[in-house]
Amino acid sequence: GKGTAIITVKANDGSAKQKICRVKVVMPVYQIHTIKTSTGFNDSYLNVPIGCGNSIRLTAYQNENYKCVTGGTYDRRYIASDARVIWSSNSPYLIVNKTTGTVKCRKDAPIGATALITVRARDGYGASQSMLFKIEPKVKKIASSLTKEQRSLILGQVSSSSLTKEEIIDSCEVNTYSYGNVTLTTQVVHNHVIDFLYQSDIGKYLLCGTRPGTAKIRISDANGSGKACTITFHVKEVP
Repeated sequence: GKGTAIITVKANDGSAKQKICRVKVVMPVYQIHTIKTSTGFNDSYLNVPIGCGNSIRLTAYQNENYKCVTGGTYDRRYIASDARVIWSSNSPYLIVNKTTGTVKCRKDAPIGATALITVRARDGYGASQSMLFKIEPKVKKIASSLTKEQRSLILGQVSSSSLTKEEIIDSCEVNTYSYGNVTLTTQVVHNHVIDFLYQSDIGKYLLCGTRPGTAKIRISDANGSGKACTITFHVKEVP
């Protein structure tokens, strides 16, 4: 384990001479297994989106710290003696704070360009991990074009007009500062009222009302612009 050990070497010739050596035992950063972004991505995702002029915070998880995946506890035996890391970028368009891991994308960054952010342990044992980013336009506004009829659901009823998650995302009009595609994500609020149920005959998940009430789906950009729109759905029982 970690700590300090004392090694004493004594002469056996009767001279009583000895030498004392203090040894510090450390736990190195032997792996950086995950980088996670403040926008919900990790390094297993290819081309993590970041918008021009936007900032995203990165966190590096070391050794056996899988709390970001499992949500469990972290065995303190594996906490590194020196957990400090250094962040770096291979692109002049993505500027990363060396100590905090905050990434800033320049406003003049070319849309569609990619850049690699790397984190390395400072203790010299060589552990590192990288994340690939893709530059997207900064978002001005997101708005949904779904009609009132499309947002009204009958309890337990699924039909050919029922919406998939992709269709709900596609209904959103994204206004950006420059031309280019934007990555969007969805979050269902009050999902005890609505859910996406799998329909085996067509091989798709369709939006369905699971109990009477009101529920919301939040559509947001995933590149750090912080823009979103909320779509309200009303579920009623069969008339």
